[in-house]
Amino acid sequence: MSTPDTPGPDLPLHPTAPAPAAAGVEAHAGSGTSAPDLLGVHHLRLPVIEVERSRDWYVQVLGFETILDYEEEDHVAGVLLRHASGIVVGLHEIPGEASMLAGFTIAALAVGNRADLDKWAAWLDEIGMAHGPVTDGHLGWFITVTDPDGIVIELHTLDQPSVGDARRP
Repeated sequence: MSTPDTPGPDLPLHPTAPAPAAAGVEAHAGSGTSAPDLLGVHHLRLPVIEVERSRDWYVQVLGFETILDYEEEDHVAGVLLRHASGIVVGLHEIPGEASMLAGFTIAALAVGNRADLDKWAAWLDEIGMAHGPVTDGHLGWFITVTDPDGIVIELHTLDQPSVGDARRP
């Protein structure tokens, strides 16, 4: 593992040195071009073990609404969910892949500031949903909550704690 003091394979040798080109990607040094703009995330696509169970969790816990059910023969194989914030999530019944993601943080959803995060913690407590403690991360405060398949979702502040706030419980 590399740290700012000990460069490793994932960090350039010098902070201002250009990062190495990705495997299979030709370097365009001096060409003056760059990748086109990205406008944001269109949707997240997550594998789940049981679509209906996961759909109900995302609706009841995180406040998404179902906008599309995809059916195959005699069962729901996928759903498309949308949150009032504009976030769109597709849940697809792929049990093997879902099991492999158990314990992995697949997404960090923005919640605003620390007060907003505290409201989320209170909401999760109110509905009896287990969650991690409010944690001071590198990019802000966050809590974790785990979906029915063990996939971890972070609820993350947009603001970053100051040095004084980082000492606050």
